Amino acid sequence: MNTLKPFMGFYLLTRKGFEAEVASECNELSASNDLPGYVQTKPHTGYAVFRSFESYKRLPNGLCFNNWIFARQVVPLLGECTGLSPDDRLSPIFELLGTQAVSNIIAETTDTNDGKALSGLARSLTNAARQALKKLNQYHEGDKRLPALHLLILDGDHILVGLASRGEASPYAGGIMHLKLPKDAPSRAILKLEEAAISLLTPDERAYWLRSGMSAVDLGAAPGGWTWWLVQQGLVVVAIDNANMSEAVMQTGQVEHIRTDGFNWHPCHTNHWICCDMVEQPQRVAPLMATWLKEGWAQAALFNLKLPMKKRYLMVQECLACLNDLRETHHIRAQQLYHDREEITVVALPNATGA
Repeated sequence: MNTLKPFMGFYLLTRKGFEAEVASECNELSASNDLPGYVQTKPHTGYAVFRSFESYKRLPNGLCFNNWIFARQVVPLLGECTGLSPDDRLSPIFELLGTQAVSNIIAETTDTNDGKALSGLARSLTNAARQALKKLNQYHEGDKRLPALHLLILDGDHILVGLASRGEASPYAGGIMHLKLPKDAPSRAILKLEEAAISLLTPDERAYWLRSGMSAVDLGAAPGGWTWWLVQQGLVVVAIDNANMSEAVMQTGQVEHIRTDGFNWHPCHTNHWICCDMVEQPQRVAPLMATWLKEGWAQAALFNLKLPMKKRYLMVQECLACLNDLRETHHIRAQQLYHDREEITVVALPNATGA
């Protein structure tokens, strides 16, 4: 088995316009994980690079992908290839890779117009690298013991080269999970919930918490995107909204619609879930979700926080601080998902599955 080369940083992918937020998060996480260095980024590029002052062999656990809010992708950096020739982009990449074998090749681009224009090059480079590494006996698809080779294509002559072991990085190119909207879904909002279930819950947690017979309250439910998705998982839902719900949602027979203000209503018994995608100030929503959990009105919560245009990272810190009293009893996870826009998604689950 090959020994991984030392790394001197990592690259981060984020939603365009959130470079400052991912840089602030990077400064905080790198310091708390004792990895000194500095962040390089430019506005509206969709990526950042952390340059570490010290080399390392394995990304600290606290810096792995699942610990980030604003980073879609985190990849330990082997090196940077610039001035690449269109006739031979692979040789400089393979020089950085050395004799290291890999289990996958993930060529990714930034989620910008410039990045999307490079998607064809990403596909062709992936195929060419795979074939070349197979001939060198350095490509063993699916071998979980081996890292994946990541290529961040910034331009035709500029590529960042990284290696990520299992669990360090997102398995999706660019950290983007592409989901298909069911034709009978009442709104695209269900894609946020679908991605959240996959990204923020483990397979065991999904199996336990999203199953037939469980109950949920959906605040600000109309027209019913989140309610519809919950019903598809077998849950019985109380939908709270003054506006009309989709007829298709109500015809399922699993939904009770109560026309009232979601900030003023609460149940007379415990539900499994409280869900909320209301277009409200985040500093109102976060304390409301904390109250639902502390009062025992729900066991678990899944909600979105709509962020302001300025001081977004500070706002996220303030809102998540509202949940600090719950951290002894609940896992709190937050992430800006691909299907989110100016918002983040938060889940709070009891520490023990089945609690």
